[in-house]
Amino acid sequence: MRILRKYATSTTVAFSLRDFFAGELYDTALASGDTQVSIDGGAFANPSTAVPTKTQTGQYELELTAGETTGKRITIHVVDQTSPKAFCDVSLEIETYGHTSAQIDVLDANVVQINGSADNVTSLMVASAIRGHNSSYVVTSATAATLTVKDLAGTSDLYTVTLTTSGNTKTRTIAAAE
Repeated sequence: MRILRKYATSTTVAFSLRDFFAGELYDTALASGDTQVSIDGGAFANPSTAVPTKTQTGQYELELTAGETTGKRITIHVVDQTSPKAFCDVSLEIETYGHTSAQIDVLDANVVQINGSADNVTSLMVASAIRGHNSSYVVTSATAATLTVKDLAGTSDLYTVTLTTSGNTKTRTIAAAE
């Protein structure tokens, strides 16, 4: 199961378990050590909340701290440590977003306004479009369709960004200043 969560933000991950022999939903609390977390392929360890909470028959929730979501990919293994096994093993994959160190640094979105302004959306689109440029930059002018991006001093044009819409398709064209 693949799950998307915000980078470095505490979160709750829900999952279900099935009885190993009957195949029905599992109906018993888990024990410490049944849940292990790995960040970016590192060693598996007990999470800060060592035991997931049973919310109803077959349904469980595991609280992860902000520190446990500071990777690109967080893997959670839920493995019964008893013999014979009482429930089927489960593996959960969490991909993070919203940070340059996350698996997905920026989520694509169809946003009309941010804080009541279409210009804020345009500025956000430019910032995400030119992320990775090593210089600092500021958006110095904006119209409904065009932005000029200058260096932090405001003396040199870095990019011109043109936004066009045709039906449901939005196109962003970025041109480096000559």
